[in-house]
Amino acid sequence: LGAAAIALAATTAGCGAFSRAEPPVCPRVVVLRETSQAVQIVPGATDVTGVRFLGRIADAQWNCDADTDDGRRYIDVALTLVIDVERGPAAPGDTGTAFDYYVAVTDRDQTILNKQVFRSDLPLPADRLKAAAQEELSIRVPLTAGTSGADYALMVGFQLSPEQLEFQRGHTRAVR
Repeated sequence: LGAAAIALAATTAGCGAFSRAEPPVCPRVVVLRETSQAVQIVPGATDVTGVRFLGRIADAQWNCDADTDDGRRYIDVALTLVIDVERGPAAPGDTGTAFDYYVAVTDRDQTILNKQVFRSDLPLPADRLKAAAQEELSIRVPLTAGTSGADYALMVGFQLSPEQLEFQRGHTRAVR
């Protein structure tokens, strides 16, 4: 009986049903510091009293799977972002807001290959100062010959207007 089990194991060892493929290497996910938060301000605001809402990308988690479609190889990344929102002094009665954020796929040279902008709607009850939303995305990264997920990165951040970026740079300590 023991010899039969060994013989059966030897004959099925090459069978696909008993072999496991190596898990794919996921691209890195990087939340860019300069765009990891966003401030919504009243037009013309010059100090923090003009802040309506502050948004922060609080967490990013991901996993990936390899896929082949029409003879091309892909890495499918399941990305989950947690976005926090805090009410500022210029929005005492507002019950929510929305922030635009992006996910850009880059290669090893940090060349942007694809960029998508998404919107996160963040309800905020009138009796609360803070809330959070969880955003679940699926990003497909096409692989070229000789590459793996390690050759790519997903850059994540808020899509800031020039006015927001200027305000944040001038009020870094007060906003963080």
